[in-house]
Amino acid sequence: MGDSPEPNFQFVGYNWNNANEVLHLRMQDRSHISVWDSTDYHNGKKVSFTVMMWKSS
Repeated sequence: MGDSPEPNFQFVGYNWNNANEVLHLRMQDRSHISVWDSTDYHNGKKVSFTVMMWKSS
């Protein structure tokens, strides 16, 4: 995992055989996290999306 000056933020990078992918994970509060995923395919296609997750009670 990559380091960030913000304690509630982390990033992960992957190099696949057909793409490069980056995940940004951010703690919104004690029970919510958002994950932004960005994938750049070697053929020029780009895909990104954000997923919100929360702790179930």
